[in-house]
Amino acid sequence: CFVQATLLLFNHYKINNDLESGLAHLTQALKHAPLNESLLLQAMESHLAMDNKIKAIDLYNSACRSMKKKHNVGPGKPLRALALKMYNSA
Repeated sequence: CFVQATLLLFNHYKINNDLESGLAHLTQALKHAPLNESLLLQAMESHLAMDNKIKAIDLYNSACRSMKKKHNVGPGKPLRALALKMYNSA
């Protein structure tokens, strides 16, 4: 429910061309749900849309370390695909 509400609010910001405010909201939400892949994906895509690839890569790397440390798993397919796209366009 929390994640869905956050994503709905983010989409409202996105529709109104206010990615900075939407990203600020996503960043706050990620503090409460740091390993939620839906939130991570939106945050990474937002950083990329704002031409901030370094922040997107840092976010991905940090999430991967946390996933491995806490759950001994890696990121899901959508996150891996976006990361591959980021690294290939470097």
